Amino acid sequence: MPSNNDVKSYWNSRPCNINHSSAKVGTMEYIKQVAEKRYFVEPHIPKFANFIGYSGKKVLEIGSGIGTDAISFALNGAEVYSGDISSVSVDISKKNAQALSLDNLVFFEHDFQNRKLPITSNFDLIYSFGVIHHCPEPQLIFNNLKSWANPLRFILDMDFCAEEASMKRWQFGQRPRKIHLLHIHIQKSPLKKF
Repeated sequence: MPSNNDVKSYWNSRPCNINHSSAKVGTMEYIKQVAEKRYFVEPHIPKFANFIGYSGKKVLEIGSGIGTDAISFALNGAEVYSGDISSVSVDISKKNAQALSLDNLVFFEHDFQNRKLPITSNFDLIYSFGVIHHCPEPQLIFNNLKSWANPLRFILDMDFCAEEASMKRWQFGQRPRKIHLLHIHIQKSPLKKF
């Protein structure tokens, strides 16, 4: 099993989607090209994430990568806190957010297997797309989720399992220990919209 240092080293050496544009990091051209390619290659993300639906809400993203989804939430009016284990990814994300002058977006370095967040919790949405399965002990992250979210709020997580992607939309019920889970399965190929 890879260690946290292995995971961090891997993503520091090749931040996710870094080559989606040949423009200079932190420029409007770079940000636009990366977003266009990401959402072209994975057209299900905008509908799954529902970026516009969290305007005015507090969002935590687990695994910022180079910040594309966090920026999409922020551009649509959410207050976004996005963390990643990769310091290189966080630095790129910050440059991209600075280029857009977003004051409702904070990027930070963090290992989400650690329950203590460097920011205030009680989020309306905890979002993660294709990240948690890379962690050495993903169950630690899932164990932490309830302590980070407001009651009756959502957790959106998509992680790859075997031959298919399993998308999950979690909603906290009335009782703090009860979690309702809806599964939306998307075949790897051909990719179907839902």
